[in-house]
Amino acid sequence: MKIMPTAGGTGTIEISIKGPILEVAKEHKPSAHLMIVLDGKYALVILPTRSNEQKKENEFGESVLVSVTYFWEGVYAGFDNVPAGPHSVMIDVSLEGPETHKAKMTGSGNLDNDWNGFVTVPNGGSAQLVFGAKNWVNQELERIR
Repeated sequence: MKIMPTAGGTGTIEISIKGPILEVAKEHKPSAHLMIVLDGKYALVILPTRSNEQKKENEFGESVLVSVTYFWEGVYAGFDNVPAGPHSVMIDVSLEGPETHKAKMTGSGNLDNDWNGFVTVPNGGSAQLVFGAKNWVNQELERIR
């Protein structure tokens, strides 16, 4: 995503999520997404890289959907023309709509995000955030570098 250029220097923020990150629902959720928010203003919405249905047979011999697992793996995203200096970055997955999710991520629900942090963009350079999988104990993305 390109940010509007400013009078000062700019750089880029590159975000890589090796994953997997997953979210489970009891039914299909077309709104499933991973969201990356920069400075509480700019948002990238990334759809799942794949999904998997879990079904079982009911007493009538019919196949019934039990759950749907959404996966995000090998995600690469970035922001261009970011003003040099410090910036906040928030990352979270959700099954609800992006507008509702962004309001929660940047508002009172921000402590529930998968990752909140800061990165400093060098003038003319690039800042990189690289993550592995989501830790099941603390429910946060594990930053590699």
